[in-house]
Amino acid sequence: MHKRGKLWGLWLGPLIGGLALASVAHRLAAPSDPATLAKKAAIVVGELRSLSAEGRFLAEEGQRGTVTRVFLREHASQIAKDLHSPLDRLRRGEWHASQAWTQAGIDSGARSLAALQELADVDGSSPALQRAAAALGASAGELSRLEQSLEQRSR
Repeated sequence: MHKRGKLWGLWLGPLIGGLALASVAHRLAAPSDPATLAKKAAIVVGELRSLSAEGRFLAEEGQRGTVTRVFLREHASQIAKDLHSPLDRLRRGEWHASQAWTQAGIDSGARSLAALQELADVDGSSPALQRAAAALGASAGELSRLEQSLEQRSR
């Protein structure tokens, strides 16, 4: 009985290990289906949209004077830092950069980043806050439309 168990172990262990390795290699080598890619991209675009909308809200609060200049500067800087992660994921994602929606998302995210940096550097003047709020609102709207389009593709 012991010899038979040992023989099973000699070939069964490597077989299971080989199948596990083959499964992992197949998942890494095989491209994901378009619906899955669209769903992943929609999540990244949604993060960009959310951060852009948060920046717009911050700029509007700055216009109203309900936040201090220090809070405005520090919070805008933090949102800009947070925006880098989804923007970088969109740039180096699994999807092809030649697709129009990829470039549209990157462009909108870059405009949001520029507006947030302007917001962090603003001296409290109302026109600068208005420009930043308008730019962030426009980017959030573009990203929202893009996110909805990607969600429809993922179905």
